[in-house]
Amino acid sequence: MIRILISCTAGITTNKLVEQMEELAGEKEIKCKIKAIANTQIEKEVDHYDVLLVGPDLLVSKAKEMVDNQIPVEAIDVYDYSSLNVASILDQAMHAYRAFY
Repeated sequence: MIRILISCTAGITTNKLVEQMEELAGEKEIKCKIKAIANTQIEKEVDHYDVLLVGPDLLVSKAKEMVDNQIPVEAIDVYDYSSLNVASILDQAMHAYRAFY
């Protein structure tokens, strides 16, 4: 099971994204756990997840510092984020996971 953490400034915008990603993962029979959090919670949650995707409102460099290279960190494309392109975002998370581990 892949554990995906998604963060934005407050964690509110990503909640809808998480719901739709979980639905798509279920349809594709991808076993995963996905959680949305505010950026202030990243360091607290990083030990429990395999991938961190950050919204376009966060700096990837700052997020990478926060996780200290424990897990891969990638920025979600602005278009994918704003249009809730969950297929592309789920693919991004899976690719980051495979490339890192």
